[in-house]
Amino acid sequence: MTTAEQRAFARMIECEEDGLYYARYFFKQRTGGKMTIAPHHKVIQQTLDRRVINGEIQRQINNVQPGYTKTELATINMMGDRLALNYRARFMHLSYSQNLALLDSSTACGMIKSQAYQSMWPIARLCGGLNTEEAFMRRQLPGRLPGSEPDTWSQAGRVR
Repeated sequence: MTTAEQRAFARMIECEEDGLYYARYFFKQRTGGKMTIAPHHKVIQQTLDRRVINGEIQRQINNVQPGYTKTELATINMMGDRLALNYRARFMHLSYSQNLALLDSSTACGMIKSQAYQSMWPIARLCGGLNTEEAFMRRQLPGRLPGSEPDTWSQAGRVR
């Protein structure tokens, strides 16, 4: 095994064992910039790694201001990280915003299809052929006025 192959293997192992390393590595791959780690990132990621993954917590609420990368850790990276370890994993992504759900799923699929991800875990077929615009079609419920209730969205449409 060459030195480059050893580094790639070590990076893959580190990504699988440390969710925060995974987040930092793929943030840099996607954006070209470094992800600055703050104390709240460590708390969120430790909770995800230790308590959500093992089923101790089934509904986690990250009460942090907008723009503090909660979505980056708990949605986008969680999907990619878990699919790397179990390619049959499924996720129900719920959001108040159809646009946010579309953006997050599209970002996760882009990460999964990336060369960096595929070199570690070749499972691109998961997003192959998926048209996220079609997967998030908005459906009007019979007898309801648009905007009369808060919207929650999943890939299958509105959730009540």
